[in-house]
Amino acid sequence: MPTISTNAVGGPLVLSGPGVSSDLGRMLDQLSIDRVVVVCYPEDVSGALGQVIAVLGSRVVAVVDKVKELPTPQDVFAVADIAVTSEANGVLALGQPGPVELVKALRLVVDLPSAVVSATRPSTAEECWALSARGILTSGRHERSSLRLACEDPNLNMVT
Repeated sequence: MPTISTNAVGGPLVLSGPGVSSDLGRMLDQLSIDRVVVVCYPEDVSGALGQVIAVLGSRVVAVVDKVKELPTPQDVFAVADIAVTSEANGVLALGQPGPVELVKALRLVVDLPSAVVSATRPSTAEECWALSARGILTSGRHERSSLRLACEDPNLNMVT
C-alpha cells in the first residue's frame, strides 16, 4: 500500500509503494518546486524517465541523461550550468547511486532543493542522501544538504 510521510521536522517527504510516483507532481507543488532538472542514467531513458516526464510534464525544464556511476567535477559543474540557465528551482535524481551522487555534489555548487526517485530505496531516506565532511559520514545532516523528497516506486521501469 502506498505511503506518504515526513521523517522529522525539516526532514524529507517520503513516498513509498507501487504507483506512488503518480503523486510526484502534487508533492513537488507542495514543496514549491515547479521547474526541475532530471538527472538519470542513459539506460533509464526508455523506461523510468518517460514515466516521470508523463507525470511531471512541463515541470521538467531539462534532462541530463548521461550520468555515470561516479560523476566527475566537470559533470557537476555542467549540470549546475544547465540548472541555472534553465532557471530550475529543483533537481531530481532518477535512480541511484550515480544520479544521487551527482545531485548531492550539485548542492555544494548551486542552492537547489533535491528529490530522489527510484524503484527501490534504502531503509531510510537519509541512507540514500549521505554526505561526508572530511571523511565523516553525516547521513544527510550536512549543512548544505537539502533532500526534500524521496520516492520509492517499484512500478518504475528502471534498469538499475
